[in-house]
Amino acid sequence: MRWHPFQLNPDLPAEGIDRADYLKMKFGDRAGGNMYDNVRRAAADVGLDLAMDDIERQPNTIRAHSLIALAQQHNQQKMVETLFEAYFQKGVDLTSEQSLIETAREAGLAEPLIEAALNDESVHETVRAADANARQLGVSGVPFFIFNQRLAVSGAAGAETLVQAFRKASEPANDAEVNSPD
Repeated sequence: MRWHPFQLNPDLPAEGIDRADYLKMKFGDRAGGNMYDNVRRAAADVGLDLAMDDIERQPNTIRAHSLIALAQQHNQQKMVETLFEAYFQKGVDLTSEQSLIETAREAGLAEPLIEAALNDESVHETVRAADANARQLGVSGVPFFIFNQRLAVSGAAGAETLVQAFRKASEPANDAEVNSPD
């Protein structure tokens, strides 16, 4: 499995914005209250306790994506899970350099990689280019799954749909289609 960069909010400033302001801007009157009830229930069904109300800043995620990209280059797959846990379950501010450093250390990323991911503009540009490529291919949201570089599933699909897509993408190339499964 490989994670590819895609920013939901690539135009946010590096320091992010206040989460409540972001939600009001994005969802208007629907922001707040029970907005995340369905997400919390789905997470609870698989044993996750989300702390959506603890998130204070909506981050620009270029540096977090840079951590993921460099971790993957060095076969360290724990970075995504550690970032997700920090943000969605602990409300960690992903705009804070210190928080990103601590999260990357927790994931086992080496110090030189952490430094490069956070401060090397060429790494950030590589991530921005990959994000732009995903947009050119038609990706407009997350989750977005690509199986065997041949079949795509967009949106929060259930396990059955994902297993079906995996099986279909594993078939010989002339039998697979490049779209969502039935």
